[in-house]
Amino acid sequence: MGEEVTLGHYLTLWGIPALIGIGFGYLLKYLIDTYTLRITHRHRVTEVMVKKVHEYAEKYYLPTIIATRSLLGELRKRVTEPETAQDNESFYCLARVLYYWHIRTIGIGGYFLRDMLMERVVGLEEVKIGELFLKVLTRRDASMLIESLKSSKGSMVPFVEFQNALSKPPLEEIFSKYRSWLEEKTEQVSQLTRYLQCYYDLLLFEVNRTYQAWYRQKARPDQPDQIKKEVIELSKNRQITSKEKRTLLKRLRA
Repeated sequence: MGEEVTLGHYLTLWGIPALIGIGFGYLLKYLIDTYTLRITHRHRVTEVMVKKVHEYAEKYYLPTIIATRSLLGELRKRVTEPETAQDNESFYCLARVLYYWHIRTIGIGGYFLRDMLMERVVGLEEVKIGELFLKVLTRRDASMLIESLKSSKGSMVPFVEFQNALSKPPLEEIFSKYRSWLEEKTEQVSQLTRYLQCYYDLLLFEVNRTYQAWYRQKARPDQPDQIKKEVIELSKNRQITSKEKRTLLKRLRA
């Protein structure tokens, strides 16, 4: 006589797979919900930070880029056409760069560019430029130069007012040191120009990347070869790793 098949047998036969299936379904739902929550959170954070980056670009980065470009133009003119160069104009541009660095440092500290590696590289370039500035000016000189640009209305003083102050202490002495540096340290001037160009290109490139969706085209550096040389130098000096060097060079070629 065969073994009697009871309801318990059916429950044992089908219940265990069913329970496994239900458990797997709950696990899959949990994983999907967790992933969706993570993606949603990431999108919200990205949305907030993109707005912040745009705000920082308008308030800090773009004024710095414009001031750096102006300083570059004046320094190049000093090297190639010294007879037409206006040292007071390049000095004003230098003061503007320092002023915007100061304002950004007080406001947000460093750089927020949607990419940690690029933030670090731009910061390294700023340090190199700052070290060359300190060959011309003391920290006290730099502080007084920054203060000289602050108007009573809270804005930056215009060039004419700044120029008039160059014939009076304390800017008179600082300006004299700056002019002597331009005349006697031409190699350092050329070196500063290279650093400024790289800094300008990197910062402009990274700021433009935040507006790619608006312009519907990829941002590209103006002088990729110059940036490439600087990235390779940073790697040789072990300021960035070989992997970071490859990442940067790949991004610049994209």
